[in-house]
Amino acid sequence: MPAHAPSSTTRRTLAALALATTLSTASVGIAQAAPATTTDKAVNYLGYTFRVPANWPVVSLAAHPDTCVRYDQHAVYLGTPGADQACPAHVGDRTEALLVEPVGSAADPSTVDQAVAHQFLATGKRARVTGTYGTDKAVVQRILAGAGLPGATAPAAHQTAVGKAAAEQSATVRPAAAMDGNTAAYTGYGFDTCAAPSSSTMSSWLTNSPYRAVGIYIGGANRGCSQPNLTASWVQQQASAGWHFMPLYVGLQASAISSPGTDGAAAADDAIAQAQSLGFGQGTPLYYDMEQYAPGYSSNVLGFLAAWTNELHAKGYKSAVYSSSSSGIKDLAANLNTGYNEPDVVFDANWNNTADTNDSVLPAGAWSNHQRVHQYSGNATQTYGGVTLGVDQDYLDVAVTTSPWANTVHLVNATPDGGLNNAEGNYTAGVWTGWSNLGASGVKAVTSAATGSVNRVFILGGDNNIYENDGNYASGTWSGWRQLIGAPQATAITASASGDTVHLDAVEADGHVYNSDGNFDTGQWNGWSSLGGANMVRIASATTANNVNHIFAIDTSNQLWEIDGNYAAGTWNTWSNSANFKGTDVTASAGGDTVHLGAIGTDGNWYNNDGNFDTGSWQGWSNGGTDGAGPLKRIASAMANNVNHVFAVNANNRLIEKDGDYNAGTWNTWQAPAGGADSIGVTASFTS
Repeated sequence: MPAHAPSSTTRRTLAALALATTLSTASVGIAQAAPATTTDKAVNYLGYTFRVPANWPVVSLAAHPDTCVRYDQHAVYLGTPGADQACPAHVGDRTEALLVEPVGSAADPSTVDQAVAHQFLATGKRARVTGTYGTDKAVVQRILAGAGLPGATAPAAHQTAVGKAAAEQSATVRPAAAMDGNTAAYTGYGFDTCAAPSSSTMSSWLTNSPYRAVGIYIGGANRGCSQPNLTASWVQQQASAGWHFMPLYVGLQASAISSPGTDGAAAADDAIAQAQSLGFGQGTPLYYDMEQYAPGYSSNVLGFLAAWTNELHAKGYKSAVYSSSSSGIKDLAANLNTGYNEPDVVFDANWNNTADTNDSVLPAGAWSNHQRVHQYSGNATQTYGGVTLGVDQDYLDVAVTTSPWANTVHLVNATPDGGLNNAEGNYTAGVWTGWSNLGASGVKAVTSAATGSVNRVFILGGDNNIYENDGNYASGTWSGWRQLIGAPQATAITASASGDTVHLDAVEADGHVYNSDGNFDTGQWNGWSSLGGANMVRIASATTANNVNHIFAIDTSNQLWEIDGNYAAGTWNTWSNSANFKGTDVTASAGGDTVHLGAIGTDGNWYNNDGNFDTGSWQGWSNGGTDGAGPLKRIASAMANNVNHVFAVNANNRLIEKDGDYNAGTWNTWQAPAGGADSIGVTASFTS
């Protein structure tokens, strides 16, 4: 990131010279690039022809895997970006460029215009194309259309644009669906660099460098480097190793802001989508990267950053701002005690080579409660453990206050007499509350999903209608029961959440499965749509970090089926029995892009299987047995901090629990949660 000194212009000029050198070398030996006219040339790759401006370099990533795939210079990159790109700490604003990657399997052709991110994501039968743009969106549209790729569509209304981080998932360690904000808390040395380093580089630097925090670019219209390493699994792996994070979002810059309130809120929504796709939960500070700007832009920038902060706070995230000491930080400090909505954390770029968090533009009492980061040096080339990176050097003093409900499960139990009780289990303290009555009767089935600090509980009443009651753990109140008007008469229900949206799925009396999505930002549910299926009797679901709702159902012959709804693409696949199992009940929870699938077999034992949806592979079923009382009857699960908490109803209609710690690779033995209870069905979820 550019800092107070040297100027942004100086730094970007140096970066541009470095890229020009890289491209002139990397373009040697590129296959099949011939000019078609005096202004265009044809680039042929994977059966596609891309007609691009004649002066765009063409880079083979297979021939030059260490090339930094940069979107701040016109270029065409062919192949998959390398894990160890030779990138500088930061590059300039986005412009028109193409990255054309082979796809592992055929996909339905589509092109999505991610306007907030200033990019198109186009998928063909053989390639995935990222087309970035700055001021000339039309040239990228023309290139994609000329290659025979579909015309662009906007993301669905309920979705926020997602960037390369969500599209480039890899298969390593699986994280919890949402880590708490403490992953961004640290006091000590950190660094930031344009492209997230490989896991091997991070390991070398953890062992040999003084750094324990890393700035990662999670998205934005001016994110300049491709991010092949930046996935939910990468984040979890580094967090488990001991790294802390500064999630940076580099969106519109001062001169491009046209509507400060609208632009700032849109940037915040997109940043949240990116953060959630990587496993950063509520309470995490998200840093807006606002480069150095001239005084004439101060009003627009302040309006933009206020909207950024407002929107992040509304969605349960902390607001943080990176800027130069002489512009953004100075302007924020000048508006203290004026009623201006200040960020929670400031990231001050002042290259004075002093590793502390002091700056004369920051009053002594401002952002003084562990709320500062100082970028004290930039464009440093450093080598640790034999691995060299171009970095900016930072010193952090950041603490994050977490929810009192962190690592606390909300367990809702349907009793044999049709009642419904609730209990909380704090896994950090190792204690449970007592059971409290939620005031329902005639309950046939129960499910739940958490959005932020609210646990949303759904039941099937005695009339087979669906009812909802929301427990707000921030305010300590419940909404009271209300019927979901227009919902089908159901025999089984399941719910999972992505951000502030709940995906509710139900089995109707005809054995078909129906889906509806509730957006709790707007308070609106969309209509119910049929997902087909036949003779289904049990159902479960889990939404993974890449915003895919995985639904599992068991039919009357005990066969387990799956269907997946990709909310990023707006598509559903068809029912399949890829998990290859027969059982009597099913549950699912998600950690990153892995689904932890649990089921009761026809023998009454509990079985577990982990599905990696990056690779499309299942680990295989393992038999977890029973508690010794006899065949299990019902099952539920919830995931937090990479621990899968499984709840079951045993042969004596008693509630039992078993926990799988995926950090340690161990499972404990069956035990009685909250002192045990009589049960006919159970659901569990974690709020933040």
